[in-house]
Amino acid sequence: MNKLFDKLYPVRFELFFYSLVLILFGSLLVPIRIFNDYLAQASLVINVLAGILLLKHKKGLVTLCVVFLCLLLVANIIKLTDSSNFGGQVFNLRLFIYFCFYALVSFQIVNQVWSSKEVTKKVMYGLLSGYICIGLVAFFIFLIIETYTPGSLQGVGINASGKANGESIMYFSYITMMTIGYGEITPVTPLAQKATMMVGLLGQFYLVIIMAVVLEKYIRTSRKGKKD
Repeated sequence: MNKLFDKLYPVRFELFFYSLVLILFGSLLVPIRIFNDYLAQASLVINVLAGILLLKHKKGLVTLCVVFLCLLLVANIIKLTDSSNFGGQVFNLRLFIYFCFYALVSFQIVNQVWSSKEVTKKVMYGLLSGYICIGLVAFFIFLIIETYTPGSLQGVGINASGKANGESIMYFSYITMMTIGYGEITPVTPLAQKATMMVGLLGQFYLVIIMAVVLEKYIRTSRKGKKD
């Protein structure tokens, strides 16, 4: 396993980026019902594995993420075999795991990209992954809020299982982070409104500070390479 991780580590940002793209846009390739029932969870597990690869040199964090992955697999097995008795508990467990994982990985990606002295195209994948990952953190924040205080996000709708529509919340998370705000989904409780403000600020801070600084390093690295 260590040898495999050593071989994959140089392309860690690419693997994480493409697995994120699969999570967000996989439903464009296959029917959305099939994607939500089967491929979405598989995509998330693949993404968690790619995230563990990002943390390869942080042994404590890798151990924590492996524990998260094991809990996630157990939760998915329980969901498939006996969703009637433990459906609510399994949902809450998965929600907690994904939120912690993506918050942790987002921080590590930003840290690795920010500390890179020379920015290559590989690091640019990391820069894009960090932005998308923050959107997923926002998604789980809004999902937690809507789960425990239903009606906080007006306009998200309800899915077949009686829970808030995850696709709508995902859409709202990224629209908010990009500060587009079409207005068809509206935060109506103080907690949801504060979370919306925070997500919008995080998105702008990332673009104005993190992305601008890294792009400046990339331009400098490209010019240096041409001179050499």
